[in-house]
Amino acid sequence: MIIAIFGQSKVGKTSSAAALSVASGFPIRSCGDELKRTLAKEGISGEVPEEIHKDIDQQTVHWATSSPEEVRLVEGRFLHYVLSDLTQPIYLVRLIASPEVRLTRLRDVNIGIDDLLALDQRDESFCNTIYGGRLPLAPAVTVDTSYLTVQSCVERLTNLIQEQLRPS
Repeated sequence: MIIAIFGQSKVGKTSSAAALSVASGFPIRSCGDELKRTLAKEGISGEVPEEIHKDIDQQTVHWATSSPEEVRLVEGRFLHYVLSDLTQPIYLVRLIASPEVRLTRLRDVNIGIDDLLALDQRDESFCNTIYGGRLPLAPAVTVDTSYLTVQSCVERLTNLIQEQLRPS
């Protein structure tokens, strides 16, 4: 089974998935970390070429499906599109947070609410460009992380995943 955590920037995907991986022992792939590694290796700054996004998407699908007998944990902004063609079981978790909380999580970057909403709009346009004809997967569950600690979020996700993995 693939456990996929997706959502907008600064909703807690990376922190929650990393802590969940430690707590559960599930192997993890972070699409954002993969993107940062690739950009550093290629010496690219600024706008990310579509080819790099597509390559990381292909690598993510390969990684997520390479061991169907084990639970794999993957997190990234666009996984509801990236994994939409798979036939394997996917437990898709959407994390959300209020714009105000997301702004506080961006404390290292001096941006306002309009900038954050513009980023969300660019992400939506990006999805239309890259995944245009693809239908996104619907999340099995949505968790609002606005007022959750990482530990509280992991506890909630652990309970949800255990219910999902429990034999019928």
